[in-house]
Amino acid sequence: MGLGVAAGFVGGAAVGVAGTAATYGVYHRYQNFKNMMSYRRSYHSHVPYQGSSYNGYDDDDDWGDYYSSYYSSNECMGGCPRFSNCEWGFCECIKGYERRYGQCQIYGFAATPRPSNFVYATACETVGNCQAIDINMVCKNRADQTGGSCSCKPDMKWNKEAGECQMFLNVNCTSITYDSKPSAAILEASKKAEAEKVVKVPSESKADKVPTIEESKTNSLLSKLDKDKATEEELTEAFCRDIDAYSFDFNTDTGKPPRCEDVPRTPGVCGVIHDSADCSGGWKLIITEGSISFPYFSGYWKYRNDADLIGVRAGCTLTAFSSTGFSGKREAFKTEANDVWWVLSEYSAYRHMDEDIESIQCICNKGKSSK
Repeated sequence: MGLGVAAGFVGGAAVGVAGTAATYGVYHRYQNFKNMMSYRRSYHSHVPYQGSSYNGYDDDDDWGDYYSSYYSSNECMGGCPRFSNCEWGFCECIKGYERRYGQCQIYGFAATPRPSNFVYATACETVGNCQAIDINMVCKNRADQTGGSCSCKPDMKWNKEAGECQMFLNVNCTSITYDSKPSAAILEASKKAEAEKVVKVPSESKADKVPTIEESKTNSLLSKLDKDKATEEELTEAFCRDIDAYSFDFNTDTGKPPRCEDVPRTPGVCGVIHDSADCSGGWKLIITEGSISFPYFSGYWKYRNDADLIGVRAGCTLTAFSSTGFSGKREAFKTEANDVWWVLSEYSAYRHMDEDIESIQCICNKGKSSK
């Protein structure tokens, strides 16, 4: 996201914990951007500003006082179902769970994808009818008042590929790239931020902290612009440059070498190890939950002190030992929302384990291996 990127979806299971915190840093800025756009248009058209979001980006008018009642109050319309809690109007899965196809499931759960023709906007009577489809769906009254239909919450759209409601930022940043010269207003805003000693790379993107509205505004270029003078182009540039600082937090690269196959989704499988750093040849050993030792004169002898690459399934922890019998030096390779791969020789913290593993233990979150 950020510079050179078109409007699109944000968040989802793939971003993990750090990405979830970053999502809300971005979302608070998005709300501030819309409000400043709305204010600017009312200011220059001499129409009294009502404090609502700019509906050039979303059909906000259809939702009445949603933002003041829910977003600004850090509440969720209809509450949140089990295994989830409320974050600034949206339901997010609690620790140990990830959102897959609109539901909170234990990390590594082999969920069944939605069919391509899945219909989500079904008739409803209660919010519970819709949360059974997606935790971020509500039962919205139809225009003819004859009943309700399930709908994604404001600032969300149905992501067909992911099969769930996801946050959608309707701002096009493609015209502003890393080669674009900052406008005079942006340079002035940056100087103001530096003078106030504001950290421009958002500190609230730490994995264990979801930022508040005020924290996000404090560290935002948008908040340093003169809202009475800033043009729409300058507001857009400030927003795009603001959220670009979060792009690293949304990195979903698992580290898997291109030639390697995914960690099998077979029940009980915890990970895989290779004697080749890029899966170009040699042996491959699929690791199931439990313990394996590689002593001499055993069926596992050939794997002894020869592993170069480790891949661990989402929601699992593989612990490698330098000696048989689960002794000697040890390193734990833990995953959360995604499978993760490590080429041992490329990490200073794990280099001492490269071709020096003689036993392994692997465990996964409760319920994972049986699904």
